[in-house]
Amino acid sequence: MEASLNYRYPGAKSFTTQEEHLFMGREQDTERLYQLIDTQQLVILYGKSGCGKSSLINAGIIPLLEKEPINKARYFNIRLFNKTQGIDQEQVSTPLDKVLDVLALSKPEELPWMNVFKENATPSGLLWYWVKQVQNQNADTPIILFFDQFEELFTYSEEEVSAFAAELGMVLYQKIPNFFRKKEYFAELDATQSDFVYANPDLRVVFSIRADRMSLLNRLTKYLPNLLKYHYELDAISEEAAREAIMIPADLDGSFYTPKFSYEPETVTAIIEGAKNSYTGKIETATLQIICRFVEEVKTRNLQGKPISPTILGNITDIFSDYYQNSLKELSTQERSLAAEVIEEKFIQNNQRIPFAANHLKQEYHLTDTILDQLEKSTLLRKEQDGVGRAIYEIGHDTLVEPILAFAVLRKEKAKRSRLQKIVGLSVLALVLVLGLLAFFIQLWQGAEIAKKDAVYAKAKAEKATQQANSNLYKLYKEQAQILKDNGDNVKRNDDSENATYYYDSARVILKQIPSSDTTGKTLKNELAKPAYQ
Repeated sequence: MEASLNYRYPGAKSFTTQEEHLFMGREQDTERLYQLIDTQQLVILYGKSGCGKSSLINAGIIPLLEKEPINKARYFNIRLFNKTQGIDQEQVSTPLDKVLDVLALSKPEELPWMNVFKENATPSGLLWYWVKQVQNQNADTPIILFFDQFEELFTYSEEEVSAFAAELGMVLYQKIPNFFRKKEYFAELDATQSDFVYANPDLRVVFSIRADRMSLLNRLTKYLPNLLKYHYELDAISEEAAREAIMIPADLDGSFYTPKFSYEPETVTAIIEGAKNSYTGKIETATLQIICRFVEEVKTRNLQGKPISPTILGNITDIFSDYYQNSLKELSTQERSLAAEVIEEKFIQNNQRIPFAANHLKQEYHLTDTILDQLEKSTLLRKEQDGVGRAIYEIGHDTLVEPILAFAVLRKEKAKRSRLQKIVGLSVLALVLVLGLLAFFIQLWQGAEIAKKDAVYAKAKAEKATQQANSNLYKLYKEQAQILKDNGDNVKRNDDSENATYYYDSARVILKQIPSSDTTGKTLKNELAKPAYQ
């Protein structure tokens, strides 16, 4: 397929700015939030996890900013990421460092005469310095800092959180930091330069945060006193908007992986019901997009112009587990096993998503570029860049955590059963060998005793005993071989070909001890010689 082809639904990841044409049902929210950002310096966007906050900014607000005919805003998307050992083993940057990195990497042309302020920053004052450089490059246009998943700030120490808030408050509410108001800093500046230093940048800040983390913002009000004054709650989309988000992308022309397709009305209703939160009854957009992406990737095959029916859709409760497995299926068996282990045990810890730097994943867990690219393509993993340009991977959305962990339990239980079956198989084989040796020694003992009394009688008796013992032994061999074959059949039905082959081979070894004249043994040998048992 061509590299330029796209999916109609983003799946577990957020909508991007380039996917604006696929972003449906949020027109009113986009307009209201845009007006709030346009008129206020500091805005809080909050809502339940999975309601689409990141998508609203990426595919709703930013496209509007880019379409402004004049005074187009300069915007920056900033992720602080959780302060965990997950990203890498290096010392983790502070939240303030990450903001500075984003601004510095935008490469604004630095004003040489402002070096006096840069050199005397402690680093307090550096955020103000870099905002001024961006201000110089963009004249009087607004500068907007979007902080996505802002709750991540509070995984840092209290000292780091306070330093971040203090610096941001300084830039928002002071023309110039007080410690820069010294004559020596202005001695070499002309009037125009001094006026620029004191000119307030048109800085706007948007914090996007989960509703259940809103109370954490109280820790910042010492430095940002108006923090909670202007906020916008992003609620669940309506059923009408959800229908648009389901049906319109499926009917669009363009460079997509799949041809246009449609849904039966009952299917749309089933998807909407499946996307509703079981407690609140509200539609969760992340769940909706995951279902639709699964439909697009899996259920549109061989439609031949037919709409997606409820029968084709299947049971929605199975989709999340299937979505996880389907995301892994393009990998080889070895790659799939490695990826599943890292995803289930590293990317998720204490029921929370943990981000990792690409280099760390490659060096410590041996995930190759091929594996990472495939997992990103499937949207099981989301890839972002941090402030210094490193690729950071994490599970695509909180919604996937529960089904991934549930599947992990099943996978481990299956592996445990497989190990147990191997142990049982080896035990049965050992028992057969012991019984064979025991029967052999019994034969020797009986023959020796009888020979002492009457050689002729003993010979006849021994032959008869030998025949009976052999008959019993062959019967035991056949029984054990049949048990091993049945075990092989059972695990083969569970798609465990490796263990099935092990059981069949063990049965063949035992049957070699049975003479070809034995009818039952011969039948079992012929059965195991068939291609289906090879």
